[in-house]
Formats: sequence, structure tokens, C-alpha cells
Amino acid sequence: LINYQHEMKAANMHVQLTIGKLLLANEIAHLKLASFELLGLLTLENFQKDRCAMQITIAIKGALSLVRAQSFV
Repeated sequence: LINYQHEMKAANMHVQLTIGKLLLANEIAHLKLASFELLGLLTLENFQKDRCAMQITIAIKGALSLVRAQSFV
């Protein structure tokens, strides 16, 4: 039972992080903040230590790429 509860808690945290990443990427795309200066807060040293921060950085880069692609249309 304890193992099951731990797995459910981990799954719930993963879902919350995924939703958070999508919301963050959507906000950036919506505001059209096409600048990698936003990534200055997530330094290479920090996101190498933190897998979640790395995933958020990837989401931000994806959103910025989308914004840049749309600006050329």
C-alpha cells in the first residue's frame, strides 16, 4: 500500500509538472516573448542538476521556436 501511494504521488506530481510546462509554454507563445533572454534564469548549471528545470527549459525553447516560426508567416 505504501509503495502504491508513493507511485500515485509521483504520477500526480508528473501530471502537475506537465500541465505547468504546457501553461508556461502557452503563456510565452501567447505573449510572443520570442527572446532566449528568458532562459537566463535557468542557467546551464541549474538545469543540469534539476531534471524538471531541464524539461521546462525544453518547453520554453519549443514555445519560442513556435513564436519565431509564426512571425515569419
